[in-house]
Amino acid sequence: MIYSKIAGALALLVLAPLLVFGATNLAKEEDAQIPQVVPDAIHIPIVAGDHEATLRGIEKVRGVRNYANGTLDYLKAQTLARSGDIDAAIEAMAAVERDYPEGPW
Repeated sequence: MIYSKIAGALALLVLAPLLVFGATNLAKEEDAQIPQVVPDAIHIPIVAGDHEATLRGIEKVRGVRNYANGTLDYLKAQTLARSGDIDAAIEAMAAVERDYPEGPW
């Protein structure tokens, strides 16, 4: 009985990392269905709730890195909504849905 538990635990220790790392390697970076990681210039102000800094960070990153799946536009729409600019947020989200219909949004 104890040997089967030990064998099960060892199998889990060996297989779990393979499954986790294998699954992360299945998705290609350009896959439109996978949201892309955003840099700290956007992430930190989002977490802090600093809407103005988030919008500045989005525009700063937009000039440096291309997010082909609408990630930056989606984050902008969400930030506008959280800042209370509902009309601009609705317009921005409609553009995301129109421009990136196959995106993860």
